[in-house]
Amino acid sequence: MLTDFQCPVCRRTVEPIKYLARRYPTEVRIILKQNALKMHVRAAPAAAASVAAFRQGKFWAYSDRLYELSGLDDEALVTHGQALGLDAERFRKDMADPAVVAQLQYEAALATSVDLGSTPSFIVNGTTQMGWGSYMGLKQAVDRELARAKEIAAGGVPPERVAYEATRQSGPKGEQMAAALFPAMK
Repeated sequence: MLTDFQCPVCRRTVEPIKYLARRYPTEVRIILKQNALKMHVRAAPAAAASVAAFRQGKFWAYSDRLYELSGLDDEALVTHGQALGLDAERFRKDMADPAVVAQLQYEAALATSVDLGSTPSFIVNGTTQMGWGSYMGLKQAVDRELARAKEIAAGGVPPERVAYEATRQSGPKGEQMAAALFPAMK
């Protein structure tokens, strides 16, 4: 999923995506990438804050908080982290870390390179969907891809490589998406 913390539609997708992951606990893995759109002036700082929270083991709780609450100014970002027990000094330092900025630039460039320049966008085993239609529409895409993944597994692909292979085989940008989403699998 490609998301932006200031995107009002992204906010609406959070609970349906969680439900989908709970519905398929062993089959679906959520990989979230940031696509902080330039038109959302606080999206990049919020994305950096989410990575800082990740470094302290609180990414999901922090991102939930950003979608639930308003206030994305720098102090509010720190306050949201402190409410979750994050070390504020380390959090501020991590938010400004050049490696975090580089990671977020990489993720935004990835979105553009696979023609997913708006948010939310989804990649399901290499099949892309830009925008949010409905939970049922995304569930149908997941169901189709799960069936395709079973075929790939039946061909002798080890379980830990099925999502990578399904993504890699998905079309002209499949190799690129697989390398970006599953870098350890190359």
